[in-house]
Amino acid sequence: MAAMLAHEIKNPLSGIRGAAQLIEPGLSPADRSLAQLLSGYQFLRQLDSYDVSNISGQMGSPVWQGQLDIASDLNKEVTTSFPVDQALPQRKPGVYVLTAQAVDGHGDDSNSIATQWFVVSDIGLSTYTGQDGLNVFARSLGSAKPIAGAELTLLAKNNEILGTATSDAEGHAIFNPGLTRGEGGMVPAVLMAKQGDNDFVFLDMGRAGFDLSDRGVTGRPAPGALDVYAWTERGIYRAGEEVHVAALARDGSAKAVENLPLTFIFSRPDGVEDRRIVSDGTSAGGHAVDLALQPNAMRGTWTVAIHTDRSAGAGRAGLAGMAGAWPGRRRADLRQIRARRLQQS
Repeated sequence: MAAMLAHEIKNPLSGIRGAAQLIEPGLSPADRSLAQLLSGYQFLRQLDSYDVSNISGQMGSPVWQGQLDIASDLNKEVTTSFPVDQALPQRKPGVYVLTAQAVDGHGDDSNSIATQWFVVSDIGLSTYTGQDGLNVFARSLGSAKPIAGAELTLLAKNNEILGTATSDAEGHAIFNPGLTRGEGGMVPAVLMAKQGDNDFVFLDMGRAGFDLSDRGVTGRPAPGALDVYAWTERGIYRAGEEVHVAALARDGSAKAVENLPLTFIFSRPDGVEDRRIVSDGTSAGGHAVDLALQPNAMRGTWTVAIHTDRSAGAGRAGLAGMAGAWPGRRRADLRQIRARRLQQS
């Protein structure tokens, strides 16, 4: 969005001297056509005269029209703020679009005109998706305090209401994870928030989220319903030795998962499966298996994949690695040196 401020939105108009028109597309908190507007080509883009007529006649109505004088300065760009509070002292919550063009302009109707989309609201929305679902946080843009009692509505692309929720005292609300797994027209498109009858804002769910990969967010992925941590007692072995592999099975709360059989699938360096060993894990979710390497075992890096099912297509619960490379050998020759006996003087 262009801007979402608590009181006055200062939309700069640059380089024109003429008339301005403020249109309310009619997208109120109860209007589900917002999803269609967001998915259309017109939203957040520069409009032409045909687009303005279409929005005014089908989706909304003009709420203000007048002239705005802009001081001119030779060879310089002049920026002028549009006073929304003065033009609309009693505005309704919703989406607005401001267009401006020269008074004496006679351009083609297909040419783009100066356009500014905006929403006037004190509600700031932030979301993140986890295993527990879609988490929504509502805060005041003016004070940064949590907003309690905000009515939240999640809309799909086909205008279906996927779910509703109300923010708690911490400004937090959650939608079930199944609501975000839709396909086609049931994909979440818009998250709308309403507080009372005078404050409304929305969040476009189709836009990309923040990319925090450059902020050092590395590490292990978040564990799911089952998390397996596996290791070996050392990292290099000789052919004919025995490899000891241990593993711990834990749930999403890091509690031990007992009596859960795990299948350890060992693979050679060429990717061919060598053997499978099943562990029952009856002791506090702990597992310990031994792999006896053959005297002619293939050199290279061996891997072990741990599955929750004996079938080959079972979901992988964890992964551990072990090395099977032979250490370098050196040849040493020992020779006896004959020394002369020193005579005492």
